[in-house]
Amino acid sequence: MGVGKTNANNVHLQSPKWLTYDSPALRHDLDHYNFSQNPDKFNECDPDLMLTTPISEYYSVRNFNKMLVNSEAKYFSIFHCNIRSLSKNLNLLEEILCSLDYKVDILGITETKLGEKSISNVNVKGYNFYHTDSPTNAGGAALYITNNLNAIPRPDIKFNMKLVESCWAEIDASKDKRKIIIGCIYKHPTCNLEQFNSQLDNIIKTLNPNRHEIYIFGDINIEFLKYNHYSLLRCAFR
Repeated sequence: MGVGKTNANNVHLQSPKWLTYDSPALRHDLDHYNFSQNPDKFNECDPDLMLTTPISEYYSVRNFNKMLVNSEAKYFSIFHCNIRSLSKNLNLLEEILCSLDYKVDILGITETKLGEKSISNVNVKGYNFYHTDSPTNAGGAALYITNNLNAIPRPDIKFNMKLVESCWAEIDASKDKRKIIIGCIYKHPTCNLEQFNSQLDNIIKTLNPNRHEIYIFGDINIEFLKYNHYSLLRCAFR
C-alpha cells in the first residue's frame, strides 16, 4: 500500500512511502495482499512479489504517524491500495485507516472487483465514493475523497480501450489556485502497453492546456525493473 503527502502547489513525482501493517486479522486473511492466485494474472508471477530488493522507504504504522505529525498543513495526502476485492476487504481497509493519526484525504483503490451484481455497501464514513467497474472478474478502480474537499467526478476522462479501468475526479482547491485532477488507474497485465502509453499521453495533453495539476496513481502492472531493456517502459517515464 502506498501512502504519500503531496504538495498541492507543485507537480512532481515522488517515490511512495510504503506502510507495513500487522494485525491478527491480516495474519488470517492474506488474500488482502493476494499471495494466492490472481485470476487477472493467469500463470505469470505476481509483480508485487518480484521486488526482492525494496526501492522505496517502508514505515511501520507508529513511524508513519510520527512522520505525519511533522508534515506541513499545506499538504494533502494520497493513499493507494490494490485491495483485490473491495467488498471482501473493506473492513481491513477501515482498520488500517483507523490506525493512522491523520485522516487521509484521497484513497485510490484498484482491483475493486465491483460490478452490476455487487450488493455490498462499500461506503466509508466521511468520504465521497466514485468508481469505475471492470467487465472482467478482476480489476476496477475507485476513489474515496474526503468530504472536506470540493470534488467533482470526471467520467469524461477515460481510456477508450479494453483492459484498463480508471476513475477521475476534479478538486477545486480555491479561487486563487489551479484545479487539481486526480486519477486512479488499473491496467490489466495483458493490456497492450504501447496503446496504454499513447492514450495516457493523450489524456495528459488534453488536460495540460487548462494548466491543471494532475496526480495519477494506481496499479499499472508494468515491470519497471526492466526499464533499461524496453523502449516502451522508458517512454512511460518520459
